[in-house]
Amino acid sequence: MEESKQRAEHLFVAALDAMLIINYRGEICQVNPAAELLFEMETQELLGKPISFFLENIEDTPSLWSSLSEKTLRHKHHFKGGHHHLTIPCVVEIAVSPYFNQSDRTQEYIAILRDITDRKYAEICIQASLNEQEQLAQQATEQAKELEQVLQSLQSTQSQLIQTEKMSSLGQLVAGVAHEINNPVNFIYGNLTHSVTYSQDLLELVDRYQARDHCQGKTPDPDIQEFVETIDLAFLREDFPKVLYSMKLGADRIRQIVLTLRNFSRLDEAEKKPIDIHEGINSTLLLLQHRLKNKPGQEKIQIIKNYNKIPLVDCYAGQLNQVFMNLLSNAIDAVESHYLSTSKLDQDSDGVAEPESPTITISTQKIYPNFVQISIKDNGCGIPETVRTKIFDPFFTTKPVGSGTGIGLSISYQIVVDKHGGKLYCLSEVGKGTEFLVEIPIVLKK
Repeated sequence: MEESKQRAEHLFVAALDAMLIINYRGEICQVNPAAELLFEMETQELLGKPISFFLENIEDTPSLWSSLSEKTLRHKHHFKGGHHHLTIPCVVEIAVSPYFNQSDRTQEYIAILRDITDRKYAEICIQASLNEQEQLAQQATEQAKELEQVLQSLQSTQSQLIQTEKMSSLGQLVAGVAHEINNPVNFIYGNLTHSVTYSQDLLELVDRYQARDHCQGKTPDPDIQEFVETIDLAFLREDFPKVLYSMKLGADRIRQIVLTLRNFSRLDEAEKKPIDIHEGINSTLLLLQHRLKNKPGQEKIQIIKNYNKIPLVDCYAGQLNQVFMNLLSNAIDAVESHYLSTSKLDQDSDGVAEPESPTITISTQKIYPNFVQISIKDNGCGIPETVRTKIFDPFFTTKPVGSGTGIGLSISYQIVVDKHGGKLYCLSEVGKGTEFLVEIPIVLKK
């Protein structure tokens, strides 16, 4: 028994953790050397004092203590080193166990306190490092987002500059060609009227000569008679007015095309003004007429116009015509590609596979109180969902290299949405076709 008591006393003194003997009132009765180091006080200064004098937030009655918890000493620890200079509370891990004192038969408690301040300091440093890394990561993410936005803005600006330069050059070229063609066409057209009059006078003169000779019973000169038969005067008299009329129709057609080119470019209309949407669509279709005609292995593309009565629309006419040109060109590409493809075929009654007739349907109507909607729908191959989400991105294209810049739809979106405050939608189903919906306010806000 004595040997066990000596062994316990030896362990009490030699223990690296602070050990205290506490009575039922919470007063310190005995301490080991490690406790002196922990509290930075001599044994005589510790004895008789309540444990709550040294530990924060602890009851004086040991029976109320939890079996294991972390407590904070009332004095601080100072840490210096590296970039850190911290003063933090001294934290201890405390375990309390009751026992009976055999000498006076009173209940006492043995408390073991382990200094975990270094561990807490390490945790603080690690957390600070983690917070710093998290902050740096967040800053990097924000910078990446900003760079992405800058890149998108640069791409948008670049596409606008390219399209503006392209349309400016095209507009100047179109205006120049229209001007150069307009002068000789007007010359031809103006002289055709005189040519018709002159031809009618000459033919009437010939008729009078023939009538006079017939009345006088004169026989025509053999040379003249031979020449009349050679040129087939009767046919010439009938066909020559038709030739002149055909020339007049051709001149009218050229004048119409010239006017269409001028209306499409609209270089003299930089400001917004009320225009007829149907006129802009028809002008665009006229310019694309060569692409709608029959081609080897493909029938003519059918254009169905479902025009409803709509008011004049306050807009930038030249820019809006660019939108119609881009959307109609894409629709033509879609139906041409689909017609040549064998992926979508309808079986006729004889079992012979025949491709669907290429068709583009253009519809207009007034929607809401102040909007006009233009629908351009084709029966082409359709656009997959993965592609449809990107079609309005600058420079995105599914066409082969050299077949397109990939800025047409992006520019169209900017013109409709940003410039006019409208909306541009794309509805498509693979194998069934695509529909673009343009919604433009009737009165453009300033």
